[in-house]
Amino acid sequence: MRDDLLIKSNESKYEYIKRIVNGKMNTKTIDEDYTELSELVFGEGNKYNSSEVRKRFYGIKYLINIINNEEIKKLPSNKIEEILDVIGELDIKKMDIREKTNKMNKVKRDLVKNVEIARYLEEYIEREMQNFTKLDYERIISVEGKKLIIQISDFHVGYVINEYKGNSYNYEIAKGRLAKLLSIIEDYITRYKITDVIVAQNGDLCEGTYLRSNQAYECEFDSNEQIVMGTELLYNFITSISEMNVNIDVYSVGGNHCRGGASSDKSSSIEGDNSNFVVVNSLKKFFQLAKNDRVIIHDIDFKDDSAVFNINGLNIKLIHGDNRPSEKKKLFDAESTMDNCKYDILLIGHFHNFNVSSQNNGGYVITSGSLFGYNPYSVKKMSAKTNASQTLILVGDGEIEHIKDVNLQDII
Repeated sequence: MRDDLLIKSNESKYEYIKRIVNGKMNTKTIDEDYTELSELVFGEGNKYNSSEVRKRFYGIKYLINIINNEEIKKLPSNKIEEILDVIGELDIKKMDIREKTNKMNKVKRDLVKNVEIARYLEEYIEREMQNFTKLDYERIISVEGKKLIIQISDFHVGYVINEYKGNSYNYEIAKGRLAKLLSIIEDYITRYKITDVIVAQNGDLCEGTYLRSNQAYECEFDSNEQIVMGTELLYNFITSISEMNVNIDVYSVGGNHCRGGASSDKSSSIEGDNSNFVVVNSLKKFFQLAKNDRVIIHDIDFKDDSAVFNINGLNIKLIHGDNRPSEKKKLFDAESTMDNCKYDILLIGHFHNFNVSSQNNGGYVITSGSLFGYNPYSVKKMSAKTNASQTLILVGDGEIEHIKDVNLQDII
């Protein structure tokens, strides 16, 4: 490797990383150099390809720009270096949380301050990265046969309902409802001798705090903490399923409540700027640290906020469902035409109501319920008092054998 790309004797790790990520033009760094640099920047044993390293460098470059803020400069240098390490480890391409001028004026709310980002990253590493239980789970030998799709949607972590018409919701209730879902999942896995499970996370894992004018007052966590708590909830849920001696493939999309900025309008948000990116890449790292090879976290199309996969010969697309046609036939036909693909199943969330709609050529649109159930908005505005529920789909050879709407409302 060229001498100018090596760390100098008088450089701290922070100064070295800053020089490398900001000095591409001066050092004329090329793809081959990125691959060689990965172990120097991210530590021994972390040798990534050029594309992966560039993604990590972009995240670090953004954080360096934050550090130029006077508030962040007050942090001790060792804390700044620790935060840089976190960004590299979590494989964050960008944390595009910033104060937007006209967009922020439009909603008259400030985004999270840079110093809060630094504080949460520090807490994140301390709580989530230091004490991982090493599971040493190996991939199960797959057996041909039925597979189980677990369609989970609209957890809205952080949202609170205080006894509305018999329904309450908070983080502890969410955990209780997922515990009931896990017991039913275990029954399916045992009964149908399943070795392969697909967890399809249909969006709005977190509530957000800037979508509606009064939303912040209905939340038990702020935006940053929601991402951490939501990721933890999803990690524990997936880990519990892996302990049932099955392989798990995970696909996760974002949703309107998870978009960057303060707006639910997809057209006014930066394309692909969604907290789901952080969740997906954090989960990858968590399962790697836990040495749980039964679980594979798949990348998705972050710009389109969708995932496509094939199970037992069925083509399946996962989307959240907002900013798409609400009429199911139009939605089904539009997605198939746009992607030039004959889909057998479209999985959507967003509407907080279980629904199965059959389409041409044997296709289906399956909408999952929400984890929190009904609230004042759904009752007063939509005349809907829908129970909290999630969806299980049993897939045979080229066909759906069974769809179950799992009622979770009795957990309050």
